[in-house]
Amino acid sequence: MDERRALFLTFNNSKYTGGTMLIAPHADATDGLIGICTLGPNRPAGLAPYIAAFLYDGSHIKHPLASRRAVRHVEFRAAAPVDIMIDGEVVTLECRALDILPSAADIYI
Repeated sequence: MDERRALFLTFNNSKYTGGTMLIAPHADATDGLIGICTLGPNRPAGLAPYIAAFLYDGSHIKHPLASRRAVRHVEFRAAAPVDIMIDGEVVTLECRALDILPSAADIYI
């Protein structure tokens, strides 16, 4: 269980997001694991400029407030539907669980 506040939280099955942002530099699309990357919480000095400068080369994960891990399954316990971004599109979903299908073809929801 992880209830920490974060500036951003991403779930990845590949290294790149949006074509060129290296959000999850250690992710492997063939291993069947979900890469989870977090950064935050945001401090008064602000992490946004740091993120913008280092998202494209993957060095944001070296920040002391960053964490990463890889898991097979994620369960959510949100009290209400939340806004999430899937491939650049924002949708409101009641998220319950997330799994990656190893070596599966692209699947669209």
